Amino acid sequence: MFARAKNLMKKPIVAIGETSLSEVAATMETRRISVLPIVHENGELRGIISKTDLVHFSFSGDGDWRDSQALEAMSPAVISCSPDSTIPEVASLMKENRIHHVLVMEGKSAVGVISALDLAEPMLKAYEILRNSQSR
Repeated sequence: MFARAKNLMKKPIVAIGETSLSEVAATMETRRISVLPIVHENGELRGIISKTDLVHFSFSGDGDWRDSQALEAMSPAVISCSPDSTIPEVASLMKENRIHHVLVMEGKSAVGVISALDLAEPMLKAYEILRNSQSR
């Protein structure tokens, strides 16, 4: 009945842990994204970094933050779901954890990312169905 994460997810753009924060920030800006999964060289997930993480890190340390590595600013705690998770399950994860992105995982690899904005289209479709059913 409900759409699944695999139907809504976008392919994640990732960075390895040793990537400089200036490169992370540039990638986010040019690709118009606000999170990057941080991975090992073999693609295994290590954590996640958001624009908010960059801001907090830049104000918390000494020296030039841009020379720091993604590993230093990332969050190792990742909220994730499976490709078969339902959209309401993904939305609940976001609400409960007060986050804007959920990684879609297969094993130890991030295969997708879903943002709060990605949930807008299925929510609008559900609203239209409800509205149309009530007007009959």
